Amino acid sequence: MGRPKRYIPGSLAQAALIHVLALGLLIVGFHMTNVPQGIAQPEIETIEAVVIDAEELRKKEAEKRQAEERKRQQELEAKRRAEEEKRKAEERKRQLALEAKRREEEKRRAAEKKRQAELRAEKERKRKEEEKRRAEEQKRQAELKKKEEERRRAEEAKKEAARKKEQERKRREAEAKAEKERLAAIMAEEEAAMKAAEERRRKAAYQRKLKKLTDEYVAAIAVKIQRLWRKPANARKGDYCFVYVKQTPGGFVQDVQVQKCTGDDAFRRSVEAAVWKADPLPTPQKPEVFDRELRFKFIPEG
Repeated sequence: MGRPKRYIPGSLAQAALIHVLALGLLIVGFHMTNVPQGIAQPEIETIEAVVIDAEELRKKEAEKRQAEERKRQQELEAKRRAEEEKRKAEERKRQLALEAKRREEEKRRAAEKKRQAELRAEKERKRKEEEKRRAEEQKRQAELKKKEEERRRAEEAKKEAARKKEQERKRREAEAKAEKERLAAIMAEEEAAMKAAEERRRKAAYQRKLKKLTDEYVAAIAVKIQRLWRKPANARKGDYCFVYVKQTPGGFVQDVQVQKCTGDDAFRRSVEAAVWKADPLPTPQKPEVFDRELRFKFIPEG
């Protein structure tokens, strides 16, 4: 706090003025003692009264000044005390404000602490709920997995049973088919054997028929050649020749060769000439008997 400004009260100024006036009066009195005798002198009692009054006045002024000083000091002390009380009040107010602020901060901290505790509790609750949910979900998934595994195994067992049943059915069908095929093969073999035998018989009959027709065909050619053959003078009984004839359809002779002959050249030439004379050769009864190249044994008669 700053020092209070000093001031001079009005009473003190008046006292100083009175002192100056008193001093002036003393000086005037001193000069008046030196004036000529003809001049009237003031009475001494009056001066003393004035001096006594001035002394009394100074004393009163001093007392007044002291009283004023005391009053001023009291006022200053009161002002200091008031200011001190005001400062203390302000300090108390500040302390109360700080205390209130501290309490408010503590309250806020307590509220924040409570809020954090509630958040942690809520977080812990949610964590436990999440753990519970996960545990329940894991349990549910495990149950679903178990049920799915049981269903899969049952399905596999069902499929396996169906597969075995299908295999058994196919095996029986295969066995039945194999037996049927075996019987069919036996029957086919028997039928084939019968057909082969019948074919052989038919072919044999056909060959016999062809041979007969061929023999008849060759015999007809031999008869015609025999009819046109001119026996040589030195021909012997029992002579024969193997004749090769190449012909065209219709029996037209293209070539004649006497390949083997027991007779002489004349006999050979006579047979060859007879074949040429028989052109065209007789045709067979069946076209399939015809052969462009014929080999036959010619044994002339007579």
